[in-house]
Amino acid sequence: MSIAYKLGDLVWAKMKGFSPWPGRVAIPTPELKPLKKATNIQCIFFFGTNNYAWIEEHNIKPYHEHKEQLIKSCKTAAFKEAVAQIEEYIEHPEKFGDLDEHVRNTEEDFDKLKSETTEDDTSDEKPPEEEAATPEVKKKSSTPK
Repeated sequence: MSIAYKLGDLVWAKMKGFSPWPGRVAIPTPELKPLKKATNIQCIFFFGTNNYAWIEEHNIKPYHEHKEQLIKSCKTAAFKEAVAQIEEYIEHPEKFGDLDEHVRNTEEDFDKLKSETTEDDTSDEKPPEEEAATPEVKKKSSTPK
Protein backbone atom coordinates (compact mmCIF):
# COMPACT_ATOMS: atom_id res chain seq x y z
CA MET A 1 0.00 0.00 0.00
CA SER A 2 1.41 3.39 -1.01
CA ILE A 3 0.95 6.43 1.22
CA ALA A 4 0.14 9.75 -0.41
CA TYR A 5 2.53 12.18 1.26
CA LYS A 6 1.73 15.86 1.27
CA LEU A 7 3.67 19.03 1.92
CA GLY A 8 4.58 19.35 5.58
CA ASP A 9 4.24 15.67 6.50
CA LEU A 10 6.80 14.51 9.06
CA VAL A 11 8.62 11.40 7.92
CA TRP A 12 11.57 9.07 8.26
CA ALA A 13 13.54 9.16 5.01
CA LYS A 14 16.22 6.65 4.05
CA MET A 15 19.09 7.57 1.76
CA LYS A 16 21.55 4.99 0.50
CA GLY A 17 24.38 4.62 3.00
CA PHE A 18 22.49 6.33 5.84
CA SER A 19 20.13 5.29 8.61
CA PRO A 20 16.53 6.49 8.29
CA TRP A 21 16.57 10.18 9.24
CA PRO A 22 13.80 12.47 10.54
CA GLY A 23 12.52 14.83 7.91
CA ARG A 24 9.64 16.77 6.47
CA VAL A 25 8.07 16.73 3.01
CA ALA A 26 9.07 20.12 1.61
CA ILE A 27 9.07 22.37 -1.42
CA PRO A 28 12.37 21.89 -3.31
CA THR A 29 14.99 24.61 -2.96
CA PRO A 30 16.10 26.41 -6.14
CA GLU A 31 19.48 24.66 -5.80
CA LEU A 32 17.91 21.17 -5.76
CA LYS A 33 17.97 20.06 -9.37
CA PRO A 34 14.77 18.43 -10.63
CA LEU A 35 15.02 14.74 -11.36
CA LYS A 36 14.28 13.33 -14.79
CA LYS A 37 12.33 10.51 -13.15
CA ALA A 38 9.88 12.65 -11.22
CA THR A 39 7.32 10.02 -10.21
CA ASN A 40 7.02 8.54 -6.74
CA ILE A 41 9.61 10.88 -5.24
CA GLN A 42 9.39 13.57 -2.59
CA CYS A 43 11.60 16.48 -1.65
CA ILE A 44 12.61 15.97 1.97
CA PHE A 45 14.01 18.54 4.39
CA PHE A 46 16.24 16.72 6.88
CA PHE A 47 16.19 17.90 10.48
CA GLY A 48 19.56 18.32 12.15
CA THR A 49 21.49 18.75 8.90
CA ASN A 50 19.03 21.20 7.29
CA ASN A 51 19.70 19.55 3.92
CA TYR A 52 17.22 18.73 1.16
CA ALA A 53 17.14 15.69 -1.09
CA TRP A 54 14.87 13.81 -3.47
CA ILE A 55 13.80 10.53 -1.87
CA GLU A 56 11.82 7.73 -3.50
CA GLU A 57 8.55 7.13 -1.69
CA HIS A 58 9.38 3.50 -0.92
CA ASN A 59 12.21 4.90 1.26
CA ILE A 60 9.86 7.15 3.25
CA LYS A 61 7.81 6.19 6.32
CA PRO A 62 5.42 8.30 8.43
CA TYR A 63 7.29 9.75 11.42
CA HIS A 64 4.86 9.04 14.26
CA GLU A 65 3.97 5.50 13.16
CA HIS A 66 7.61 4.39 13.02
CA LYS A 67 9.13 6.60 15.72
CA GLU A 68 9.56 3.93 18.42
CA GLN A 69 11.18 1.49 15.98
CA LEU A 70 13.44 3.90 14.07
CA ILE A 71 14.54 6.11 16.96
CA LYS A 72 16.79 3.20 17.97
CA SER A 73 18.29 2.75 14.49
CA CYS A 74 21.21 5.13 15.05
CA LYS A 75 23.06 6.34 18.13
CA THR A 76 25.24 9.16 16.75
CA ALA A 77 25.13 12.65 18.25
CA ALA A 78 23.98 14.09 14.90
CA PHE A 79 21.06 11.65 14.77
CA LYS A 80 20.07 12.42 18.36
CA GLU A 81 20.20 16.14 17.52
CA ALA A 82 17.99 15.58 14.46
CA VAL A 83 15.43 13.68 16.56
CA ALA A 84 15.51 16.42 19.21
CA GLN A 85 14.98 19.02 16.48
CA ILE A 86 11.95 17.29 14.93
CA GLU A 87 10.45 16.81 18.39
CA GLU A 88 10.99 20.52 19.08
CA TYR A 89 9.33 21.27 15.73
CA ILE A 90 6.32 19.16 16.75
CA GLU A 91 6.01 20.97 20.10
CA HIS A 92 6.84 24.52 18.93
CA PRO A 93 6.64 24.89 15.12
CA GLU A 94 6.58 28.69 15.46
CA LYS A 95 10.24 28.61 16.59
CA PHE A 96 11.25 27.28 13.19
CA GLY A 97 9.61 29.98 11.12
CA ASP A 98 8.73 29.05 7.57
CA LEU A 99 10.87 26.10 6.52
CA ASP A 100 9.78 26.78 2.94
CA GLU A 101 10.90 30.42 2.95
CA HIS A 102 13.25 29.63 0.06
CA VAL A 103 10.20 29.52 -2.22
CA ARG A 104 10.08 32.82 -3.99
CA ASN A 105 7.32 34.79 -5.59
CA THR A 106 8.67 34.87 -9.14
CA GLU A 107 6.46 37.80 -10.18
CA GLU A 108 7.78 39.81 -7.24
CA ASP A 109 11.39 38.87 -8.07
CA PHE A 110 10.85 39.77 -11.73
CA ASP A 111 9.38 43.17 -10.84
CA LYS A 112 12.29 43.88 -8.47
CA LEU A 113 14.88 42.95 -11.10
CA LYS A 114 13.03 44.99 -13.72
CA SER A 115 12.99 48.10 -11.52
CA GLU A 116 16.69 47.68 -10.68
CA THR A 117 17.51 47.35 -14.37
CA THR A 118 15.42 50.40 -15.24
CA GLU A 119 17.20 52.42 -12.54
CA ASP A 120 20.56 51.38 -13.95
CA ASP A 121 19.49 52.41 -17.46
CA THR A 122 18.61 55.94 -16.34
CA SER A 123 21.97 56.63 -14.74
CA ASP A 124 24.01 59.69 -15.77
CA GLU A 125 26.75 57.67 -17.39
CA LYS A 126 27.30 58.41 -21.07
CA PRO A 127 27.33 55.40 -23.35
CA PRO A 128 30.70 54.62 -24.94
CA GLU A 129 31.16 56.15 -28.37
CA GLU A 130 30.72 53.75 -31.20
CA GLU A 131 33.81 52.79 -33.13
CA ALA A 132 33.84 52.75 -36.89
CA ALA A 133 33.22 49.32 -38.34
CA THR A 134 36.33 49.42 -40.53
CA PRO A 135 39.44 51.42 -39.74
CA GLU A 136 40.79 53.91 -42.24
CA VAL A 137 43.43 52.51 -44.55
CA LYS A 138 46.53 54.61 -45.15
CA LYS A 139 47.35 54.76 -48.81
CA LYS A 140 50.91 54.04 -49.78
CA SER A 141 52.52 56.28 -52.29
CA SER A 142 53.78 54.52 -55.39
CA THR A 143 56.55 57.07 -55.90
CA PRO A 144 59.77 56.53 -53.99
CA LYS A 145 60.95 59.26 -51.70
